Amino acid sequence: SQITEYSSMSSSNQTLYAHWTPITYELRFDANGGTGAPATQKGSLSYTISSTQPSRSGYTFLGWSKNSSASSASYHAGDSISLSSNTTLYAVWKKITYTLTYSANGGAGAPPSQNGDTSYTISYTEPTRTGYVFAGWSKNNSATSPSYYGGNSITLSSNTTLYAVWEKPE
Repeated sequence: SQITEYSSMSSSNQTLYAHWTPITYELRFDANGGTGAPATQKGSLSYTISSTQPSRSGYTFLGWSKNSSASSASYHAGDSISLSSNTTLYAVWKKITYTLTYSANGGAGAPPSQNGDTSYTISYTEPTRTGYVFAGWSKNNSATSPSYYGGNSITLSSNTTLYAVWEKPE
């Protein structure tokens, strides 16, 4: 506040009134590597966290944190937050990972599972089964012809099991 000198030609008493400006802070949202963060909220000391969720390819949005490198969220849509300064909330992301599992499907020696990504190269390891020839892999455990072979690329949208496809030699 600032007081300025007041002078008047009148010698009568004068009443001065205080002019108050409310304290407000901004709540900013940073998509933290993603896109589509909510707009900045202005004009208050407390806010409700927006339900707008940013997106980021290959990641799941967990919520918001005051720390840009957080691995868990402190704030979620609908939560209340009171501010004592301008504040930025950062999106918290978890990398999407799926497991690619191999089933020998009646045989033995299937390759170990692959973890930690969404895209994989199918293992060259071939299981064995007495009286059968390994033909390749399928997502269907009763397939008679393979859809995948060692060295093929596969992109997963969920945990996936590939089953060995067996052929009887002639």
